[in-house]
Amino acid sequence: MKIIEKKCPNCHANLEFDVGEQNVKCPSCRRAFAIEYEKDFVDPEVQLKAKDIQLKMLDDITKARSFGKVFFVFVIAFAAIIIGLTVFLAINGYQDYKDTKDEIETSRQRALEEAEEFKERQKASEEEFESRRKASEEEFESRQKASEEKQKQMQEEAEKAIREQANK
Repeated sequence: MKIIEKKCPNCHANLEFDVGEQNVKCPSCRRAFAIEYEKDFVDPEVQLKAKDIQLKMLDDITKARSFGKVFFVFVIAFAAIIIGLTVFLAINGYQDYKDTKDEIETSRQRALEEAEEFKERQKASEEEFESRRKASEEEFESRQKASEEKQKQMQEEAEKAIREQANK
């Protein structure tokens, strides 16, 4: 054990005792003392080691705090990146949705216009067909009338010729 040297409070003689002893007897005045270990009686090496341990603990706490701050900054930066990416993807997704919606609306509008044009062409075609049908019908009736008139005329001429021959 380590020996500590202190002065006797009674005769001021040197006292030597081992660390850990509870009682000491002064060799000069033979007075006995109960040892109370206070800060003054702690070995200087032990005090240095305690100070080193305290400094190391403070350094570790400082490092832990620094690490905590760095970790906190890292977490905040990571969260900001995630939020930024989410917003970016949401904006792009919305833009894609909007572009697709616009393309669909444009296609729908074009289809409606083409359907309207088709209806107009169909109506014009039906009108032209009806006009040609009427013209054809009128021409047929006209030719039929002409044919009937010619037939009637030929019949009259034939009857006339028969009468003329019967009269001869």
